[in-house]
Amino acid sequence: MAISTVSVKVVTWEGVASVEKAASLKDELLSALDGASQVVVSVSMLDGIDLSTIQLLKSASIEASRRGKSFHLTGNVKGELCRVLSVSGFVRSPSTNAREMETELFGASATKER
Repeated sequence: MAISTVSVKVVTWEGVASVEKAASLKDELLSALDGASQVVVSVSMLDGIDLSTIQLLKSASIEASRRGKSFHLTGNVKGELCRVLSVSGFVRSPSTNAREMETELFGASATKER
């Protein structure tokens, strides 16, 4: 009988996640995916986000799935971030719950537990 170990890496982003930080954010996500079976990005301290970071999160979700790992968002989403995601058309129903936002951004299949 094989025993599987679940390792979780929580990545916390603060401030504004923008194109200026994209390379370091990408490296942080890839490192987390390399070292854990589950990656959780905390967005509670995130004040803003731009298209490059939304694309980066989507890509990380796809890469995690490809590797057989799970990728999730967690925390309370600040009002301004909800507004930006809604106004820009990325989410239909703004939510301050990161898991609900995750479903809107990545689709229901991204939230499946492995």
